[in-house]
Amino acid sequence: MKLSKAFTDTVSKFDLTGVVLAGAADVSVSLISRFRGGKPIRTDGLEKILESLDDQAFGYLLEQIASSRGFHVVLQEPPTISELVQDLDPDETAALLFALAEKVRQEGKPKSEPKVLA
Repeated sequence: MKLSKAFTDTVSKFDLTGVVLAGAADVSVSLISRFRGGKPIRTDGLEKILESLDDQAFGYLLEQIASSRGFHVVLQEPPTISELVQDLDPDETAALLFALAEKVRQEGKPKSEPKVLA
């Protein structure tokens, strides 16, 4: 995944605008647009843009880049189970369901009420 694509995904997920980012990063709106469009920008501009992101948005950006290369980023605030499940591909979903079925089969029926997942 290109850094510009991860950035664009982050901007969309967190409802950020080029104007707000440009102001926070002290860069031009056109620099933000160039970066989002995959055009080359200078390192100092990139650093300013990345520093302007809050921790959640920056963490999401890093997760996008790392996961595209097969890495898993562990943040201090782990994702919810629902978020993890949403990111599974069909094979991973099938493997998870199989593992859960095996666990239930081995342990038997739960003794407590089911918990609602966030």
